[in-house]
Amino acid sequence: FPSHDKSFLEKAVLGAILVEGSEALVKVQGIPKPDVFDHTAHGMIYDVVKSIFEQGQAIDLITVSVKLKGNRQFIELTGNQPAFYIANLTSGVIGSAHLEEWAKILFQLYITRELPKTIFSLPEDPFDAIVELKNRADKLLDVSYVDSWSSITEVSQKLVSKIETIQANRGEVFTRTGIHFVDSVNGGFKSPQMIVIAARPSVGKSALAGNIVIKAAEQGKRIGSIIVTGK
Repeated sequence: FPSHDKSFLEKAVLGAILVEGSEALVKVQGIPKPDVFDHTAHGMIYDVVKSIFEQGQAIDLITVSVKLKGNRQFIELTGNQPAFYIANLTSGVIGSAHLEEWAKILFQLYITRELPKTIFSLPEDPFDAIVELKNRADKLLDVSYVDSWSSITEVSQKLVSKIETIQANRGEVFTRTGIHFVDSVNGGFKSPQMIVIAARPSVGKSALAGNIVIKAAEQGKRIGSIIVTGK
């Protein structure tokens, strides 16, 4: 895969994310970390994009450029000011219909590039070498295996413990919903939670969501986005 093609692919992925925002970012979950990008500056842009997303802010040319403004490393790597470089990324966007496939290719290229490095400096003992190799592969793939999961019993115990802590400290809530029962049981909403309100049509979901947003605004809090669908 020629280097100029890799650069074009990285620019296409980042450009699509910058143009379409959060919806495009969700499509590229196959890119777990900035290191996937071969060009360091592109990794820096992706890191900023994920940070903005996690803060519940809009992802676009302006917000990303502001975050990178004055970054000397970025300027040295690209030879341009962040705003100019990022604007060029968005000007070359041809669409995002195949964004998920682009992300897969990008990750495959990353694995191909980094895999040979995992075999260097392994322990002499064969068993230790195998364990170390597995650990390096896990880190490379950024994958969670079964031994990192929690059982339903553990999750339930943590949930009960959390509720008891909240009820013992009733004054400590996150973003109040205005619904006393919800606030008293789970402490309100906390970033970066995704809250789903589901019910039959025409029973007040939109009105409820609107009241929660108003209550959050009264507390000086921000709600990332609200999606109302009839599906």
